[in-house]
Amino acid sequence: MLRSLVSQARWYSAAAEPQQGSVDTIFNEKSSAAPAPEPAGDSDSARRQTLARLMYRAKQRGWLEMDLLVGLWAERNLPTAEPPMLTAFEVLLDEENPDLLKWLTGQLEPPTALTKNPAFVAIYKDTQKQLGDHTLDKANAAGNREWIRGWDDWSRTDEQPNTAAAEAVGTTSPDK
Repeated sequence: MLRSLVSQARWYSAAAEPQQGSVDTIFNEKSSAAPAPEPAGDSDSARRQTLARLMYRAKQRGWLEMDLLVGLWAERNLPTAEPPMLTAFEVLLDEENPDLLKWLTGQLEPPTALTKNPAFVAIYKDTQKQLGDHTLDKANAAGNREWIRGWDDWSRTDEQPNTAAAEAVGTTSPDK
């Protein structure tokens, strides 16, 4: 048993030493030099790393809806995307989930800068196609209007939620 503890202690002390390129060494280095450029032959490797990073960020956003909308689009389109599209997609990934979901689903008007982003435009078109293919027209909210947030929306606001959507799912407002 003592041997086991000693070997574990050695492993922990070896693991605790900062490795080159680790966060500890990066923050402890006094040099602010930029990272070394990649060798010319590694452009394919750099692309694979970029794709892997973007794919991870697209599929692990923290909201299932966004993981599906953005992640599945990325899975289908990023492997063949050109570098400008990858850059535009990375900019898109910096947006917050609540805003991005409302922009992609048409609940809110997106910012002008985002409407010029080719990745946003492509995902927006894909999202609108999916919504058109898989929802009833009478269940959709009017353009630039938030969807029903919950079944008790009528008691939380003076504004009536989308009555067409409520009727489509078989509910009506309490004052009817």
